[in-house]
Amino acid sequence: MTANPIDEAVDLLEVARSTGLRSYLHGVNATDARELLVRFVAALTAAQQQGQAVGGWPLGELNRQETLKVLREHNAWRRGGDGTQTDPRLLGLALDAAIAAITAPPPSVPEGWVLVTAEPTDAQLRAMSASRARDDEGDFPALMDLIDYSGENKTRAVLRAAYTAAIVAAAPSAQEPPHV
Repeated sequence: MTANPIDEAVDLLEVARSTGLRSYLHGVNATDARELLVRFVAALTAAQQQGQAVGGWPLGELNRQETLKVLREHNAWRRGGDGTQTDPRLLGLALDAAIAAITAPPPSVPEGWVLVTAEPTDAQLRAMSASRARDDEGDFPALMDLIDYSGENKTRAVLRAAYTAAIVAAAPSAQEPPHV
């Protein structure tokens, strides 16, 4: 058998003895038991690296949907609803994910940028309509008067399209602006 890093780091046979697993390998000589345990740990490690569930429950971190599902089901059970009590290991993973999400720093905003809504609000549209620009020759009329469409709804439609196009163009991977 080739040298295995698991053999060098941990005497798996000693771990099997201390955890009581060795007694379940009754009649298996120490060399064969060690080899069996090395293969088992290697397979378990490979499954973990591939993100596969082992023993019927997920490894590592839960994603947002899994976390919400576990917490909602546990909360329903806790309040007397149908179902069984949540596996404490799974509940622990869900709580870890929820705590990480709640305590995560807010996304950073690059210098000179501000966070805005993806769709303009009524207040933003009114402000854009009434806005007046100024240059070295003086003030311009209100934007609504410059656009000169019949009715406020057409002006708002034009402003909404311009706003959406500006947001899409500012995105890291600019795409065609949606038709609004």
